[in-house]
Amino acid sequence: MNSNLNEQKQDFLTGALILSLAGLISQFLGVFSKIFLLWRIGEEGVGIYNFPYPFFAIILSFSSVGFNIAISKLVAEAKANNDDQRAQLVFQQGRKISIKFGLLGTLLLALLAYPMANYVHNDARALFSYLALAPTAFLTSFQATYRGYFQGLQNVKPNAYSQLIEQTFRIIIMLLLAWLLLPLGLTYAAAGATFGAAAGALAASFYLAYLYKKSTVATLQPWSGIAQEVKSLNQEIIKHALPISFAGIGLPAFLLADSLLITNRLQSAGHTLSQATTTYGMFANNAMSLITMPTILTGSLFVTLIPAIAAARAAEQTQKTRALVNKALLITLVFALPAAIGMNSVALELTNILRMSEATALVLKTLSYALPFIALQQVSSGILQGAGIRILPVVHMFFGALIKLLGNFILIPKLGIDGAAYSTIAGFAIAALLNLYQVYKEDEQSLKSWSLILIYTISSILMGWALRLIEPLTANFISLAALIIKSLLGIIVYFALVILLNFAIKNFKKRK
Repeated sequence: MNSNLNEQKQDFLTGALILSLAGLISQFLGVFSKIFLLWRIGEEGVGIYNFPYPFFAIILSFSSVGFNIAISKLVAEAKANNDDQRAQLVFQQGRKISIKFGLLGTLLLALLAYPMANYVHNDARALFSYLALAPTAFLTSFQATYRGYFQGLQNVKPNAYSQLIEQTFRIIIMLLLAWLLLPLGLTYAAAGATFGAAAGALAASFYLAYLYKKSTVATLQPWSGIAQEVKSLNQEIIKHALPISFAGIGLPAFLLADSLLITNRLQSAGHTLSQATTTYGMFANNAMSLITMPTILTGSLFVTLIPAIAAARAAEQTQKTRALVNKALLITLVFALPAAIGMNSVALELTNILRMSEATALVLKTLSYALPFIALQQVSSGILQGAGIRILPVVHMFFGALIKLLGNFILIPKLGIDGAAYSTIAGFAIAALLNLYQVYKEDEQSLKSWSLILIYTISSILMGWALRLIEPLTANFISLAALIIKSLLGIIVYFALVILLNFAIKNFKKRK
């Protein structure tokens, strides 16, 4: 099985950087494609388009995400023990199981399309969007196993390239079908756009399968006891995959709470179906897309942390494990805190440039405070999963999702769409803080850089004050100019403060 491709291993930070770069490009493409879709079919159209995605994402967690990460973890452990035979067996058995779950997911989406559209969303127009999305569950489960295999080898380039291929094909088909089908009505335009996901998944699947076949030059050799080994391995894969799947439903569960309740609760407050669907489209397509953009890095850290920590623990490298945990949390905070303050400051300019409604800007300002909690929840889940603690992150996410669900039910009729934003903040805060407490409880040495955390927090707050001070000066500028000025000033002020405060604290410690 040895090959040049399999030997191209990247270390933890390099892998995270490559995935982050690919994720950044893919996310930018995705956000801007949603903007073009918004311009084409409007907020009501993108509301119909978005209805099936939260439910689909939960199915995807079980058919794809869990097996992706479980395979990467078990392959990494096998490679750490120089057991190439087991690494191959992990991949082949994981692929068989994941594909079965994917087929089940496709069937489930197709069978539940009618009741979800008519009785849950109270909008029959969502039916064809559900049906158009159904094949993607199978296709994504197929490609996810290949991504897990290459990730386990700590070779993230195939994953990065496949992300870009998938996104490119998805966008082309999405926009093309939306444009062609709009004359038939929003129902068909939204369904056509949804089908783009299947096209992208199919393209990425072909690429990854070709790459695997090209890079694998040896097959499994039979040995005594392989039947028992396969049975035991299947159980182990499922044992690792299912808890990770539950942990991976964090954001989808929150989005599902929105998909299930926003339109219903707005209608109970007196909104028409069209108004409620339009508001849901604004929140789900516009505001949530923008607020999750900065979490690309933490999503990549989540994926790379699990096999990296698993390999370090398998080799009994305690100091390396601690260093990985500490580094991941600091990377998360060094960008998530200023990103939240910055997003709050430039929300109006950003939405103006993207030709989104003023309502999007107002919701985005509120949602910006959720950003650090979303990032910390992702990374801390990866830390705990990599350390073999599979159940607690799941429990914490359920607590968070429950808070989100109750918040939506209670607050939306009273506060409108802002109620959904406040419940998002509360839900992710609960999940993130419970995770962090468990990380600290497991190993207090993993969370020891309190001075740096204080520096990042103070620098972010002062950066926010600086941006607020210049708002009167940029008020009359065009949105693009104001956005550039605020962004550049924020970056300069933030990193200048980080350097100065770090220098001051080091000098203070030396004097002591």
